[in-house]
Amino acid sequence: MAIRIGVIGTGRWGKNHVRVLKELEREGIVKLTSVCDISRDRVMSIGNEYNIEIRETDYTKIIRYVDAVVIATPIDILANIAKTMIENNIHVLIEKPVATNAKDAYEILQLSQSKGVIAMPGMIMRFNPIINKLKDILNSDEHKVKYIVFRRLSRRPLELRKYPLTLDLAVHDIDLCRYLTNSNISTIISSTIFNTPIDDIILASLKTTKNIVCILNIDGVSPHKVREIDVVGENSLIRVDTDKNHMNIYLNNEVKSIEVPFEEPLKNEDRMFILKIRGVDVDIPTMNDAIEYLKIAEKIIRESTYNSI
Repeated sequence: MAIRIGVIGTGRWGKNHVRVLKELEREGIVKLTSVCDISRDRVMSIGNEYNIEIRETDYTKIIRYVDAVVIATPIDILANIAKTMIENNIHVLIEKPVATNAKDAYEILQLSQSKGVIAMPGMIMRFNPIINKLKDILNSDEHKVKYIVFRRLSRRPLELRKYPLTLDLAVHDIDLCRYLTNSNISTIISSTIFNTPIDDIILASLKTTKNIVCILNIDGVSPHKVREIDVVGENSLIRVDTDKNHMNIYLNNEVKSIEVPFEEPLKNEDRMFILKIRGVDVDIPTMNDAIEYLKIAEKIIRESTYNSI
């Protein structure tokens, strides 16, 4: 029987979940029964576009129609909606950052464990094929990694600028630092947040328990989108463009180019969530991962040097 699922929040990102879940319906593993948004016009429009019967502005009204939900609302209400759903024995995929603090994420973890439901953070980068290719390469330990640089630059939409850049974007790369190195972050070496009239810029250096340094260069200012990762080893450099599914490996005076066939990360993410609910042994991010990246994000916010430019 197909899992009955709903999407709460059908704005900029939630509507993408609606699209891929309708595609997954054709695989017979899920049935998108309902959508919810505080904007009646928006929820009616997307319901009409995708032929979804249940359309509500109050998320509690979809509880009876679902086994699971994707929560893609503004970040300050993610946690409360997740807790309500879990209390009603509903599995949840919660868009990043899951909560605005690690305490709320821990409460979601405890509640989900007590209810026996899946609570999955929506960390889309883990489902990007080029990221998993990179992880496989690094797991071989051929490159003896010294440090990794994450560049995530792009001008944020105006409506997102009210949320800290650390919670909105930096959590992706904090999580990738842990994921790619198979280790936890032990130290924030340095962190500076620059406030500009447009948005913030974050420059932070983190050290993992494997003594690998992760350098974050993140902004909401750049008019040009950049999504790059540089992995520097003893005798090699791996440069990855995560948007283009491409990497170059510079080793022994040679360059090897690798391209990975495109698979939509969001579709992979939603599929893995559904398979996990169905009892399939698949690897997904956990609430413990969310707690860890939120602890580091909070520490960056708390301990950074702040400058205006």
